[in-house]
Amino acid sequence: MEITITDEGEHRKQALITADWGDIQQDYDDLVADYTKSSVPGFRSGKAPKSLVERRYQRHILDDVASRCVQRITRRALTMKEMTAVGPIAINDIIVAKNQPLRFTASFTVVPDFNLPDYRAFRFTGGNEEQRRDEICQWLLNNTTVSVPDELVTQELSLDGQQKIKSGSSAWQAALKRVKLLLILEKVATQDGIEIEERDVQERIEKTAVEYGQNVSSLRRKLLSNGGMSRMRSLLLAERTLDYLLEICL
Repeated sequence: MEITITDEGEHRKQALITADWGDIQQDYDDLVADYTKSSVPGFRSGKAPKSLVERRYQRHILDDVASRCVQRITRRALTMKEMTAVGPIAINDIIVAKNQPLRFTASFTVVPDFNLPDYRAFRFTGGNEEQRRDEICQWLLNNTTVSVPDELVTQELSLDGQQKIKSGSSAWQAALKRVKLLLILEKVATQDGIEIEERDVQERIEKTAVEYGQNVSSLRRKLLSNGGMSRMRSLLLAERTLDYLLEICL
């Protein structure tokens, strides 16, 4: 894998990543198998030759390969560079072709490391599950010091469709609180080995597409380009981490 990191600002960086075909071939083969189950004119469902399915759906298959792989490859690339991205990772300039390296750019934000409070010693005061969830979130926010770059708050507001929000406003403060909590929960997840599988993200995307009447492939491309894919992963990871904290802090 080839990785070139460039600075885009104080906390903002871009990575130009080139991954070998071998890094994504299994994903390609799995998707071809899935598309083979599709209906092809002149053949019973699932009976069309693999070579025909590949030719007919090649562009769709490659687009799906990219959307499935780039986040995983980006995280591995940053690990190799001993860097940690926080907040949405925007993926652009994707070049993908069968038997060729996958090439793309990933824009992301980094923040200084911070210390977590001793959350394992925390105990709930009572209440139902929703109240306990709110209680642990507030406790983490109150007991963790982390400097959140303005870029992350701006991205959060943008993904929620809010533009030109002034720093210090109620909307800004609410977004700042959400971003800070996501950062804290992600560090808890990293520390305690909590993970989200790529299929979890893909299933949430498919569910969202159905809910809003959108094309799944189009939604994937949009989420990749604006950082929504990694944000969705962060939200899923936060949900799983909160469930974990609800168990260990009883």
